[in-house]
Amino acid sequence: MKTFFKDILPRTILPAVLITGITLIIAGMPVGCKSTAEGIRILDGDFSVPQLEHVEITGSTSMSLTFSKSVQMQSALVGSQDSTQEEAACAYSDDSRTVTLEFPATTVGRNYLMEGVVRDGNGNSLTLSIPFTGYNDNMAQLVFSEVRGDADLQNYMYEFVEFYVIRGGNLSGLEFESAGDGSARKYVFPAIDVSEGEYITLHLRMPTSANSDSPVQTGMVDELGSDLTASTARESCDTARDLWTGDSKYRISPSDVLVLRNALNGTLQDALLFALSSYSVWNSKYESILKEVDKNQMWTDGERKPSTEVSSAAGADNMTAKHTLSRQNIPQIKELRAGNASEWIVTGVYGKSDNCSTPGYENSSTRYTKP
Repeated sequence: MKTFFKDILPRTILPAVLITGITLIIAGMPVGCKSTAEGIRILDGDFSVPQLEHVEITGSTSMSLTFSKSVQMQSALVGSQDSTQEEAACAYSDDSRTVTLEFPATTVGRNYLMEGVVRDGNGNSLTLSIPFTGYNDNMAQLVFSEVRGDADLQNYMYEFVEFYVIRGGNLSGLEFESAGDGSARKYVFPAIDVSEGEYITLHLRMPTSANSDSPVQTGMVDELGSDLTASTARESCDTARDLWTGDSKYRISPSDVLVLRNALNGTLQDALLFALSSYSVWNSKYESILKEVDKNQMWTDGERKPSTEVSSAAGADNMTAKHTLSRQNIPQIKELRAGNASEWIVTGVYGKSDNCSTPGYENSSTRYTKP
């Protein structure tokens, strides 16, 4: 069995071109004579390889593949790392560009692999190797609640993103991404059940000692079950769920775009845009994630119209390790919807030790004012 990946979309698509539609006939070319085009005939035809355009896991027993042209599946095997592969049944759309595969039931969060070959009417073929995770038909719904974009390493205060659960379910298939760090460093949530009203703190940094690979703190433990006291490192919360990325260098940019994505269908559950007042144009590397926010209409401007302009982002001035960006309307959020800058403030009270940073707890409503 090949190496499995957590990502739901294909990491490896290996073209194997079998072109049978080209006939090249060479005749009347005696050895030693000057070559001419006489006797050479090239037949017309479509010799392009089918391209895989979209993959969607549609249920615990099915997935959908859409191609650039009409195809037929020559083979389609599905299996997990510790089981044998089984042939999947195939059904086709009217134009034969979309193929639906049916296979034995999968387990939520477990890693699987679909391997197959498709061929078009001219014999051009494409070999597929698509890793995916077992379908989650009871996905939890989360929203962003609080963000710390800086760290105070001396005092063990690291970057974090806090989420609030507005509908209970399983986290499998959800992923968090920061435009500042890029898709290669996105966080994929584990397959665990959570309850409505629960806070989840995703700690974005797990520093190690200078001379070893050992964490600088003990107790930086993922709370994957019902024991919410397992994580004992500073800023863990005994009444909320603590998760750790395991990354020793994780950071969030001072002006950034954060998304919470349903990787099963590519939609967004929530988005957060924030920027410094001196920031006027988004970094060019943010383009892809901004298009995603635009497509899903997950952020609005002052008139509540869809927008991803810097001018519509939440203000991030004075956001430091001591002063977090906090959402103020958490109790009123009952369903997934677009976010807005008016819902967010930088919290904290100057000179106070608690500084209103509240990972795992209800957010502070005190706006920080720089003296």
